[in-house]
Amino acid sequence: LESEEVASVVQGELEKFGRSMASDEVSFGADEKLEFFQRERLQKGSSCVLAVADYDKSSGSVTVSQIGDTVAFVEVDDGEWRVVPEEFGSGKEFDTSPIQVSTKDIRSTSEISVTTIENATGRVAVATDGIADFIIGRVGMEEFIDMIELEDGDAQGLLDKLRKEEIADDDLSFLMASFPSST
Repeated sequence: LESEEVASVVQGELEKFGRSMASDEVSFGADEKLEFFQRERLQKGSSCVLAVADYDKSSGSVTVSQIGDTVAFVEVDDGEWRVVPEEFGSGKEFDTSPIQVSTKDIRSTSEISVTTIENATGRVAVATDGIADFIIGRVGMEEFIDMIELEDGDAQGLLDKLRKEEIADDDLSFLMASFPSST
C-alpha cells in the first residue's frame, strides 16, 4: 500500500464493509433481545480511527496518513520524536469526539490527513490517544520504550502498570516498527 493509495483503499473497504452490515450476511444471536440490539447497532454503522505510516528509505521520509485521535511518533535523525498530528505534540487536548472514518459516510475518507516527515530513521510508533497522551504529557517516548523493555515480555505486568496510570483499557494500543538499518 503506497501513501497516495490510503484514502481510496480505505474508502473501498468502507463501502464493502458498509454493504455487508446492511445485508443478510450478518449472523445474529439466538436470543431475541440480543438480536434486537445487534440490529440497532448495524443501523448506526461503524467508525474507526487509523494511522498508516509509510517509510521511504531512499528519501529518508515517513508519510503518515491519519484520522481520529490516534497519534504517530516518527524518530528523526537527531533522535527526536516528531508527533503526527503536530498539534497533539504542542499541547492540544484529545477530545471524546474525534474525526472518524465511518461506514455510514464513505466520504469521511476525505478527512484523512497526510503528513510527511523528512530525515526519518525508520522507527515509527502508532498509539491510541490514552497511550499517546501518557507519552507526550508524562514520560516521553524513550522512557516509554524503557518501560516496555523493563517488562521483558510480561504483557500483563505492563498492562497493570498502565492501568495504575489510569489509562482506560480501550486506550491501551501501541505499535512500534523499525526499518532494519544497513549497518
